[in-house]
Amino acid sequence: RFVNSKAIRDKNARDLLPLLEEKEDFKNKFSSFPDDKKCALIELVKPRMKTLDQFEPKFDMYLKGDLDYSNPDLEKLKESYPVENIISHLRTIRAHVDTLAPADFNSAVLEAGLRECAEKHGLKAADLVHPVRFAITSEMVSPSVFDVLAFLGKEESIRRMDGLIEFLEKR
Repeated sequence: RFVNSKAIRDKNARDLLPLLEEKEDFKNKFSSFPDDKKCALIELVKPRMKTLDQFEPKFDMYLKGDLDYSNPDLEKLKESYPVENIISHLRTIRAHVDTLAPADFNSAVLEAGLRECAEKHGLKAADLVHPVRFAITSEMVSPSVFDVLAFLGKEESIRRMDGLIEFLEKR
């Protein structure tokens, strides 16, 4: 697995894509997405991949938005933050994200904005990062939350934050 993960990290996304698409199910499932988007996703997640089979769930999560908020990571998040704080923190960062122009939706601007937003509200950056990460990935560990937000884009990022808020309000 170690050697395999190194081989994955050393390969270019354009070289990995055909290997992933050797599986007909994978190819059919993601054929509607442009290769540039798929390659950008490969670059985003490949540092954490140990096998090619691990890519498909990430493609489901990032490209199709197949998220399951009712997983053990939600309980981990709730150990650190009461549900009302998670909702409040998500609304805070969501309001900030909503003000950004799509052209400004990149990692550097998102990180600076989140840190400024946290300071303005007397929070630590982590108080916003952790709920946002879970909202957009349904996981507590992911690539840089700012890179993931930029990859997803403004509309999808907001949709996912709203999705977690709604999920938590119904519970």
